Amino acid sequence: MISVGWLRLARSADVGRTVVTWPLESGDRPQTVLLWRTRSGRVVAIDGRCPHRGYPMTGARIVGDAIECPRHEFRFAPNGRCVNMRRAAPARVLDIRESDGYVWLADPAA
Repeated sequence: MISVGWLRLARSADVGRTVVTWPLESGDRPQTVLLWRTRSGRVVAIDGRCPHRGYPMTGARIVGDAIECPRHEFRFAPNGRCVNMRRAAPARVLDIRESDGYVWLADPAA
């Protein structure tokens, strides 16, 4: 079981090979989290704002194991690194775990 300091985001069964956009209201400012599974089945979560210009990545799609920003088509690997633009800032990868049939996020306010 996950202990205090973790927020339940989504049911594990709801996270697949399409991007799930999850609103998060923890801490001082609302945030959007993007969730998806890699081809090997690992769940990934990143901040929903593109590090390139801060645009919301709502409508992002999966290309291979990377997620593609719909605005400028920057692609971010599960480790946050941009894989198609040199010298681009990495996406912020969030600390998550899968347990008890849910995806849990480390509470940024804790």
